[in-house]
Amino acid sequence: MFESQFDDKFSPGTWKLFFQGPKKILTSYFTCPKCERTLALKGHKINDDGSVIPVVVCPYTDCNFSDDIKLIDWNPEAWEPENGSF
Repeated sequence: MFESQFDDKFSPGTWKLFFQGPKKILTSYFTCPKCERTLALKGHKINDDGSVIPVVVCPYTDCNFSDDIKLIDWNPEAWEPENGSF
């Protein structure tokens, strides 16, 4: 399992919180540790412990990153939507 630390600068292998859509659904961006491109975890479920399902697969054809990831310090109860981010 790949453990991803929070970082608001989109560093490789890290995650950033955001609120999606008019209902402000809590989700995350993840920056691939291999190709260093950022993707939204749309279509994934982030459990309360930060584990993400299904497996995260980098969508870029020149990258083969694929792993279970866990968002370290994920705490959905601590965050409130504020202009779509935190």
